[in-house]
Amino acid sequence: MGTTTVTEKSLVEEAEKQLKLATRLHALAYDTGKAALDKAYRLAMLRYMERVVALESKQPEYVSSLRDTTVERMHFLERKLDSLMRLEKTPTWGDRLYTQFETTLKEYEVVYDQAVALGWEPPRPELPEAKYPCYKGDGLCRLAESQSLTACVYSPDSCHWRVRS
Repeated sequence: MGTTTVTEKSLVEEAEKQLKLATRLHALAYDTGKAALDKAYRLAMLRYMERVVALESKQPEYVSSLRDTTVERMHFLERKLDSLMRLEKTPTWGDRLYTQFETTLKEYEVVYDQAVALGWEPPRPELPEAKYPCYKGDGLCRLAESQSLTACVYSPDSCHWRVRS
């Protein structure tokens, strides 16, 4: 981290503390299926994100490095999950591999949420093309082909089409 102030160190410690809490809450929520624990996990992850945002304004290189490391870990876990899923249909699949799959899945979910909290944006699916812009009005998403646009609000993220260039 180089030269850091006490405030920056405390932000790092607070963020790490929130992440540990979130990880424990996620494991409990996953094992018990209780919605209250899942809600507590989401809240802890939100607090982690708040600490990260505060830290990013003071140490952007640190957050960027942590994000890169987290995304690498996430991709590793994705590959591990893929490998384990391929083994599911084989005779070697048993309690040990199932337990390993569950443990990896729990870790992946937390690491994925951590990457998002650190500012990583998940890839968005390719949207089908549309000849006209997409608008949202009256709660409905539609193409503006022959619509009166006075009552519509341009909202490309709310529609399932993208405009051809």
